[in-house]
Amino acid sequence: MKLLVFAGLAAISAAGAVSPVLDRQFNETVRPFVTKYCTGCHGGEMPAAALDLKSYATMDAVIRDYTRWTVVKDKLEAK
Repeated sequence: MKLLVFAGLAAISAAGAVSPVLDRQFNETVRPFVTKYCTGCHGGEMPAAALDLKSYATMDAVIRDYTRWTVVKDKLEAK
C-alpha cells in the first residue's frame, strides 16, 4: 500500500498543484512511513547516498524535487 502512495507521488507533474487528498495521504501515510523506515539512514549529517529524506516534510517539498522522488519510487519497486 505504501508503495502505491509513493507511486502516486512520483506520478505528479512537477508543475502540478497539491490536492487536499494527496496532501492528507502524504501526511498520514508517506511521511510517517519515511520517518519510521527511511530517515534512520537517509537523514542527518551524512545521509546514505546523499539522500536526506528529512528535508521532505511537505508535499510541496516533494513536488519541488519530483525527479529525486521518481528515483525513490524506482528503488522501492526494485526492492
